[in-house]
Amino acid sequence: MPVMNGFDATREIRAILRQKQRHQPAILAVTANSVQGDRERCLSAGMDDMLSKPFSRQELIAAVAQWIAREERRRLHAASPALLPLVVASGLTSIIALQALLGMVTR
Repeated sequence: MPVMNGFDATREIRAILRQKQRHQPAILAVTANSVQGDRERCLSAGMDDMLSKPFSRQELIAAVAQWIAREERRRLHAASPALLPLVVASGLTSIIALQALLGMVTR
C-alpha cells in the first residue's frame, strides 16, 4: 500500500471508529506471503481473519459469509433479540448473492 501497510491501516481504522463510537466492521487480511506467525500478527493488529493466497473461490465465499452472518446477527440482535433465530435464513440470502457476484466477476 502506498501510504501505510495493512497493519497500520487496520489500527487506524479501529482507532478512528472507536473514537467516534462507531461500529467496527470485519477486516479480513489477504496476503501473498504468509509465514508462521502472520495470522497472530493480523489478529493482534485488529484484523478479524486472514486469507493467504492462493485461495479458492469457495474459501473466499466461506470467509466473507462468516463475517456477513456475524454482522447480520449483530444487527438483528440490536433490532430485536427475538428475531435472532431468523439470521440463518437471512444469511443464506447474502451467501447466495455473494456466490452470484463472485461467479460473474471471477471466471
